[in-house]
Amino acid sequence: STQSTWGDVLIKAHVVSFVGNYATLLNRLLDSNEEKPNLDAMLCCLWETHSVYFKHFGTKPEFNSWTLSTFVALYDLDVITEDGYVAWKDNIKECEGKMEALFATNSWLDWLTTAKSDSEEEDDGAAAS
Repeated sequence: STQSTWGDVLIKAHVVSFVGNYATLLNRLLDSNEEKPNLDAMLCCLWETHSVYFKHFGTKPEFNSWTLSTFVALYDLDVITEDGYVAWKDNIKECEGKMEALFATNSWLDWLTTAKSDSEEEDDGAAAS
């Protein structure tokens, strides 16, 4: 429906603005950078994100929109790396809202891991040349 599409657009805009305002702070709190990503801190950040949204929204459709928008924004703003998302997806720790978050982000996570493997193949091909 048009209403949910507009709602998703507004949620995404709000999340991107909020995460954008705090991306530098989040990177410092996560003690993470390109040379030394802190996967444990990234896992905690992702667990807390979906846990807070699950406590607030439960299984309402808004949970999916807020979770996906936040995960994408954290990635786009270089707060959480591809490896951080893969580690979160593969981690078997039981955490409130994890299954719902996996459902909400599954298509995007599939795209992310496919893009990552394609990028690695291109890098391997360029190195072989």
